Amino acid sequence: MEDDPKPAGEIKIESYSLYFKGLVSEETTELLAGFAVAICDKDDNLLFQMKEQVHDSRVVTLMEVELMALKRGLTEVVRLGIDHISIYCDHYQIFELVSLLLDCYVSHVQFPLILLLVFCLECF
Repeated sequence: MEDDPKPAGEIKIESYSLYFKGLVSEETTELLAGFAVAICDKDDNLLFQMKEQVHDSRVVTLMEVELMALKRGLTEVVRLGIDHISIYCDHYQIFELVSLLLDCYVSHVQFPLILLLVFCLECF
C-alpha cells in the first residue's frame, strides 16, 4: 500500500559483548584467585582482553572475584566509549545483581547506565 509509512533510515546501534569469569581455588596450601575479562564487537573481534591474579591477604570469595571482574570490564567499556553492551557471566547471583540494578535504573535515565553500575560495584 502506498500510504504505509516508510522508515526514514535504518538506525544502527553498534553492539558489543562483555565476558568475564572469576576463579577461586583452594587446592594448594595457599588461596589462588583471579579473573579474566574480554570485550568483543558484534563480529566477536576481540577489543580488550586481560587476566589478573588477585593478591589479597584476606579470604576472597568467588562472588567477590566475579564482582572485581565485572567492575574491571565495565571500567574498560567506559574507557573505550562503548554505549551498548551485552554482559555474559555464569554466576547467577551476579546476574541477579545486574538485573536488579537495571530495574532500578529505569527511574534514573539521565545518568549513564554503565557509570551507575561501576559506581554501585564500588560498594562491594
